[in-house]
Amino acid sequence: MREIAITRQLPVSASDAFSWLTDYTPDDSSIFGDPPGGRSVERISENEFRLRNRYPGTNIVEETHVVLSPPHQWNCSGVLRYHSFRIAVYSQHMELSPAPKGCELHMTVDLEVTSLLARLYLFFSPDFVSKEINSHYDRIISSLERDVTGRA
Repeated sequence: MREIAITRQLPVSASDAFSWLTDYTPDDSSIFGDPPGGRSVERISENEFRLRNRYPGTNIVEETHVVLSPPHQWNCSGVLRYHSFRIAVYSQHMELSPAPKGCELHMTVDLEVTSLLARLYLFFSPDFVSKEINSHYDRIISSLERDVTGRA
């Protein structure tokens, strides 16, 4: 198991950030340049969702279970698969806290790479996962800024 921690400054209130970050829709993957509608969203209860993303141009699918803990926390657990083969499992905890110019997003990811081939790749590229997660959240934050504050 490998833990990765990320903190990002957001130029919006924690309430606005929580609303935007947890408003799951099928078009969410368009943030990453994917065609709209690339995500399936199943609402299980008022504060619980099941998300399914297919990564364009690949046979990789991510299935995520999300539990919201309003007003400013949520947890996710998920699995990445290539066809029917499990590549990795993860759990995430996200929390927003007030900051002088908006709020901070604190995220921890516990990741277990279960695929031998993926572990071999990561042996030769040990920073790959951290770089990908950071890049992922940089795109999310950029979209949040554009949508909520009108700036890109």
